[in-house]
Amino acid sequence: FYSEAHLLLLKLLTNVSAALKSGLQNFLKTLKVSSAAGCFVELLQKTSLNHMEGPQDSRPNETAFEHFHLKSCIDFKPRQTEKCYLSVRKNPGCYSYVSRIIKSGQVVSIGEQCDHLGIVEHEFLHVLGLYHEQSRYDRDDYITIMWKNIKDGTKSTPTSSTTFNAPYDYLSLMHYGKNFFSKNMENTIVTKLPQYQDKIGQRMEMSPTDIYKLNHLYNCSKFSLLLKSPLYIHYFKMFA
Repeated sequence: FYSEAHLLLLKLLTNVSAALKSGLQNFLKTLKVSSAAGCFVELLQKTSLNHMEGPQDSRPNETAFEHFHLKSCIDFKPRQTEKCYLSVRKNPGCYSYVSRIIKSGQVVSIGEQCDHLGIVEHEFLHVLGLYHEQSRYDRDDYITIMWKNIKDGTKSTPTSSTTFNAPYDYLSLMHYGKNFFSKNMENTIVTKLPQYQDKIGQRMEMSPTDIYKLNHLYNCSKFSLLLKSPLYIHYFKMFA
């Protein structure tokens, strides 16, 4: 059973794709580069990227890149001779640094169990500067961390990263699920709004709030019309 917010997310994602494909892709295609991207100015203007080899590996990546193109001002392109680039590899696991850490050939791993649209988008949102939603400094107002159930070596504290003045989003693609990194199959996160307990950790695709943060970070107005739509405003108010 889906909550009202979850159904609204599905409806918004459908409307976003339809609206963008019908004309919003002609919006602003240049942008000022935030310091979060560092030398990834090439990632935004003359993007440099190593694709993984083979059609099975590249399909979810290319779909994710198309979503970034449709929903933001960011384009991913194959690397040619650029010195600042990402190296997408099929290492064990799914992982990425947050923002630019390594200038040349920064690794993004999309492993065996990671080749799904939402997971690929999740890792590339890290590349572009977004942290996990449950790492917000105000997370304790919205969730309870069950420290006793978390595996040793995987515990983390909130960061001081900006919230972009966005409400806490239980349906963010960047939110962990209720039992991620559990050592005993018990919950590691408990939502203070019970109706979202089984909804956190969705890996369908970026939520409207994820898209808002990304566009805000890179000063992109491409998504501005959709942000003003009644559906989006209603989605925002559900978490305010």
